[in-house]
Amino acid sequence: MATHAPRGGTRRLALAGSSAAHLLRARGGLMRAAVDRGCRVLALAPEITAGQAEAFEALGVEARALPVRPAFSLLGGRKALSALRDVFTDWNAHTVLATGISAAPSAVAAARAAKVPHIAALA
Repeated sequence: MATHAPRGGTRRLALAGSSAAHLLRARGGLMRAAVDRGCRVLALAPEITAGQAEAFEALGVEARALPVRPAFSLLGGRKALSALRDVFTDWNAHTVLATGISAAPSAVAAARAAKVPHIAALA
């Protein structure tokens, strides 16, 4: 991760995962390291319990439930991608890290549509 900030201020890292538990367990250290380096971090998962929200807050991470679950219908899929694209755009994400087989394809497509400069997908 580069230490310089993009034009206009603080680096913003968005992580989209298939579950909040997985993000906390597998990417908690990464999120903490990014926060410690001055990044703002947003965690996105389909459902976030109160306890998980507290755990994200303890890491210094903003957590949000994914706005719409991807659907198998073409229209439902478009709505989900559009909603996620809007989250990335409104939050002004500089980097999106997508993780999990169910979340990564939608998150990568939405990040591309939002013109996020740096996009990565991890298993």
